Amino acid sequence: MIDVKFVYFDLGGVFFNWKPALKDLSEHLHRPYEEVEAVFKKYDDDTCRGKISPSGLFKLFGEELNVSVDIQDPEEWWSDRFIPIKPTYDLAAELIKKYKVGLCTNVYAGVLNKIFQKGYVPELSYSTIIESCKIGVVKPEDEFFRIAQEKTGVSSHEILLIDDSAVNVKKASEIGWNTIRFETLNPEDSVSVIKDALKVG
Repeated sequence: MIDVKFVYFDLGGVFFNWKPALKDLSEHLHRPYEEVEAVFKKYDDDTCRGKISPSGLFKLFGEELNVSVDIQDPEEWWSDRFIPIKPTYDLAAELIKKYKVGLCTNVYAGVLNKIFQKGYVPELSYSTIIESCKIGVVKPEDEFFRIAQEKTGVSSHEILLIDDSAVNVKKASEIGWNTIRFETLNPEDSVSVIKDALKVG
């Protein structure tokens, strides 16, 4: 059992699978997935930092790939293609009875509202929500984790991060957080690991 007081959930890859949206975008633009993914990787961090708007990002897809992008509402189009990971919903609802629970996510401006509206993340009494686009830094940057830890009001060893990114989990571990890497395509096993580590359920 790990002794924690605060649990942070990542969003994409934990509460929902966002990657089908990128696949759908490649099909919509009639461009190979690898080309679309390359543009995405080039500009994703700056979009998550709030330096590029979602509309600006989709414009860059058009410019970089030399295609016409006829998507009028990128936030709506993008979030429409997320796939919920339901086992995490029940887990969060269970953990929030015992722990302070927060969300910390690399996210585009305006997308979190869509995520809540569409039910991709359960509406719970989260202690804090850290959006990269509002603080101008992204995981795994030091400043992101500094801000996130400050918001918890507890020591590093009392925080658990649940995140699908190996890089984010590694960084959080290095600063003393407890971490569990979430397997997006095998959520039931990940939920089981988390429950076992916290001795709940």
